[in-house]
Amino acid sequence: MPDTETAVSETTNTTVVFQEPIPVADDDQGGAEEHDNTAAEPTEDTPHGELGDGGTKAIHAEREARKAAEKQLREVRAALKEYEDRDKTELQLLREKAEAAEQRAVQAEQERLRQKVASEKGVPASRLAGTTEDELMAAADELLAWREQSKTPPPPKRVPTTDGLKSGASGVENTNPDLKSLAAEKLRRLRAGG
Repeated sequence: MPDTETAVSETTNTTVVFQEPIPVADDDQGGAEEHDNTAAEPTEDTPHGELGDGGTKAIHAEREARKAAEKQLREVRAALKEYEDRDKTELQLLREKAEAAEQRAVQAEQERLRQKVASEKGVPASRLAGTTEDELMAAADELLAWREQSKTPPPPKRVPTTDGLKSGASGVENTNPDLKSLAAEKLRRLRAGG
């Protein structure tokens, strides 16, 4: 076995032998596995495909074994990572934690700045792009200019008709004491068509 590596876990006294790397799709890397499923699946023309019933069963068993091996590989990689981290000095671990905390602080500062500019300009923070205050201000100004361009003009004001009737909400009292006769007159005009 020329292409093998051996790792011994001191805590469990187990030995793991790594042979040639198996291409596995990691969730982080978004890789894809290559499978040739064309000859393995039965076709509509033949009842059991070209391989027959035994061949199809063997292919399915091999696929299940591959899935189990890939799962085991992921577990071994996780154990190896844990083992490697155990060998790191406390200073290295603290540096990694500090770097992660610094990244979170930078992201929080950018979000605070985005919220500040959004509240000053009166635009949604989610629509602002940029990392510096100048970039965010420029993005807010562009957004405001776009909003002004896309505004629709207000509808024209309606001119009220003054046929002697006044709104009760206007607060102006009607000087005509005979409201019934005035309403009857308006009703007759309306029915007469004019």
